[in-house]
Amino acid sequence: MGRKKEEIFLNAPVEIDLEQIVNDVIEENSKLVLEYRGGIASALEKMVSLAVKKSWGRADPKKIRYMIASKL
Repeated sequence: MGRKKEEIFLNAPVEIDLEQIVNDVIEENSKLVLEYRGGIASALEKMVSLAVKKSWGRADPKKIRYMIASKL
């Protein structure tokens, strides 16, 4: 009974669609895509960061990095 509503909400399981998040990040950041394809590795890290942010910090950065790199 001592748990607050906020705590219960934060601990609730949330399904996230990693594929959709990765596709959104790629579509919304064409400049970063071009930079990555041009050899600037930090552009990939920025896209990974954006994807993790879109997932409210629930996505695994290693998995996101692999998914983005394989699409590009």
